[in-house]
Amino acid sequence: MSLSDSPTASPEASPNASAAPRPDPEDAMIALERVELTLPSAAGPVHILRGLDLSVGRGETMSVVGPSGSGKSSMMMIIAGLERASKGAVTVGGTRFNG
Repeated sequence: MSLSDSPTASPEASPNASAAPRPDPEDAMIALERVELTLPSAAGPVHILRGLDLSVGRGETMSVVGPSGSGKSSMMMIIAGLERASKGAVTVGGTRFNG
């Protein structure tokens, strides 16, 4: 399972989620657009993130929850620049990185 498959990945799926509009990816402090992360293994490619979209506005607080192995740490590694997305675009503080 990846974050994009998780029922908590979208505000509509969580009864406690805020209905506030998401910031436009162009105006967001952090934006992930169709981000994918696939890593090789002896058994074949492992798809960790699949088509992940996320926008976090300046000054906004957000939490990421999900079961073990759902891709939370991998997503944070991509946002921090410690891992490169296989596909998609990542924007942090106005600087855009393409997978």
